Amino acid sequence: MGAVSLTSEHGYLDDYGLPTALVKVGTSAPLRLLVDTGSVGLRVIESDLSVTARETMLCEQRVETTATFDDGLKLTGVEAEAKFEIGGLTTASLVPLQLVQSISCLAEMPCPSNYYRVNGKGSGLEGVLGIGLAPSNVGLPNVLEDLPGRYGNSWSIHMVRGKGGELLLGAFSTPSTMSVIHLRRKVEPGDEPDTWDDSPSLCWAVGNQSFCGVPSFDSGSNFSTFANNTALRLSKYHAPPFGSHAKVLNAGIRVSLHYLSQVENFGLFSLVTSPATTK
Repeated sequence: MGAVSLTSEHGYLDDYGLPTALVKVGTSAPLRLLVDTGSVGLRVIESDLSVTARETMLCEQRVETTATFDDGLKLTGVEAEAKFEIGGLTTASLVPLQLVQSISCLAEMPCPSNYYRVNGKGSGLEGVLGIGLAPSNVGLPNVLEDLPGRYGNSWSIHMVRGKGGELLLGAFSTPSTMSVIHLRRKVEPGDEPDTWDDSPSLCWAVGNQSFCGVPSFDSGSNFSTFANNTALRLSKYHAPPFGSHAKVLNAGIRVSLHYLSQVENFGLFSLVTSPATTK
């Protein structure tokens, strides 16, 4: 109980792919959802549900909601609620969710809309399980927090190259953890009590270029994305463009990441790129 097998889906220039898990929402059959630490909230594609499952989830007032993600994905639908089951555990009460009725992309962004199955078309993903720590931008909660006991207090994601991975509910970091970043609890007026500032200041070094900024810890994306002004500074390190948006760093470029705070400045990792490292 509490151990959830993760399958890698849609690897893009890497061997890890994106973590996905089987869950149940209300009376639905098992659904395969993207496990996304970069967003908050449960979002299920309505057309992947049976008529009975849909009817038991819908709220009396069909309030429309829209969520837009950093990669340009836009999910539009209505508010609903249902019990949620994962890893043999079920939430204590009905949890709010989004029933997704349409998926689109912002025109200027690369977008994984074809990863999702809508009306029987597209690939196999049937929604998003957003388990980020920051407040949701559309008011949905992190549904893992409603799981019983310690299972709703902590969790970890482990991915193995080429082999999928595991979501461990109720888990804490282990002695084998390579790096730890301490997050501050959100204390601004209006913040939810169990939300965290998951955007600490981190500093990158790529070749002889260095820069600091606020990152997003996002298991729903396997790209490192930098602002345009930073990307231009790195142009001498990458090969010809891969598609219209992504670029591949040349082999032999050293990349390192440091954690920076008022009291700490230590290295998180350092590596030398292979030809398949992207930015």
